[in-house]
Amino acid sequence: GYTWLFPEGDGCANVGTGIVIWRVRRDGVVPREVLARFVSGHAATEGRLARAEPVGPLRGHPLRTRLGGTRTHAERVLVAGDAAGLVNPLSGEGIASALESGELAATHALAALESGDFSAQALAAYSQALEARYKADWRAARILRLAVSVPRLLNRVFRRLRRDKELALLIGHIIIGHKSPRLALRPTTLLRLLA
Repeated sequence: GYTWLFPEGDGCANVGTGIVIWRVRRDGVVPREVLARFVSGHAATEGRLARAEPVGPLRGHPLRTRLGGTRTHAERVLVAGDAAGLVNPLSGEGIASALESGELAATHALAALESGDFSAQALAAYSQALEARYKADWRAARILRLAVSVPRLLNRVFRRLRRDKELALLIGHIIIGHKSPRLALRPTTLLRLLA
């Protein structure tokens, strides 16, 4: 999982944690406890949150990271962003894919306006475009997410990244969504990561 602290101005911040559901179910990880440890004793928050008080109740929301399982089109309907399962499985980020899928939806909506055909069959091309753009990347991201959940493997990869700045830059770009996660699964990249 991961934690965050996003300043929001006026002395407020969004503080939270993201944990994959199988860790909660299998390992008994309690998100509230992870968050409490982060707020009270993590080096990143030490001193910054000493006098902080919650401005509202703790809230949790599942993030859909799997394209498929939910229809992304129907008659007169196109579904984009989080609702379409377009949260990055590796990072939990969803803004970039929301914007990109929104742009794809707009393109297909314009085509429907021009043709006058808003049927599910006519809008199916949108779902096909989403799959073509995201399915392979999201599959690779899920594989990487599983790999980084193994502490010994993660530690080995980080030791390697400290010695190989070019490889570290590639992995950084993958994590923030600027490059395809499939690049990390190429045999040449895997050999470099595990060398």
